[in-house]
Amino acid sequence: MIPDSIKREHILKAIDEVKGSEIPAERDSDKYDFEYDNRLYPPKYIVSLANKYANGKELDHVIFSGGDETNNFLKSRGFNIVDKEPETDFEKEEHDFAPRLWDYLENIYSVRLQKDSRRAHLAFPSGVIINVRGSKILKDHRGFYHLLEDQYKDIVDNSNRFLAVVFGSVENTFLFPKEKVATFFNGYPVTSREGKTPRWYFDIREDNKNYY
Repeated sequence: MIPDSIKREHILKAIDEVKGSEIPAERDSDKYDFEYDNRLYPPKYIVSLANKYANGKELDHVIFSGGDETNNFLKSRGFNIVDKEPETDFEKEEHDFAPRLWDYLENIYSVRLQKDSRRAHLAFPSGVIINVRGSKILKDHRGFYHLLEDQYKDIVDNSNRFLAVVFGSVENTFLFPKEKVATFFNGYPVTSREGKTPRWYFDIREDNKNYY
C-alpha cells in the first residue's frame, strides 16, 4: 500500500531527482505514464522515490501495485495519467539495429561498449552516448525513421549525446551531433497527434551513393 504521507511536493522532488539521470530499464512503465511539465514519467518508480522525501527511504516496489492503485494515487495528487503508446512494428524494427551496430563497432574498432539503460542507446568508455535509429532500405531507396520528443531533447540538451542513423546496414551509419539534430528538426516536432507522444518522422534517400 502507498503511504498517504507522500504528498505532491514529495512527488515533485522525485521528478527533480530523475530529470538529470536515466530511468533504470527495469523500472520503466509498461502500460501507463504520468505527465508533468510536458514530460512523461513511470508512475511506480516516481512514487517509490517520492517516499524517500516523505518517509526517509525508497518504497519497495513489490509492496504496492501499478495500474489502478498507483494511478489513482497520483491523480489524487493532481497528476495526469496517460496510456503508454504501444510500440509499432516499425519502431521495434528501428531498435533492432542497436545490437548490430554494437557488434560492428566492437569488432571493427576494438572498442568496448556498454548498453545504456534506455533501449537503442549505446555508451562509449569516454561517456559518449549514441541513440541508434535504423531502417531497411525500401524499394524507392529510402530509409524511414522516427525520433520522439524526449529523445530529441536528450540529444540537444547534452553535449555527449549523438544520433546514429543506420541506412540499411551498419556499414552505412551516419552520426549527427546535437547541433545538426537541432538544425534538422528545427526545435519542435512536426508530427503530433492528439493524445500521442510528439515525434518526428524523417527519411534518408540514396541516389548514386549520394544521401539526402
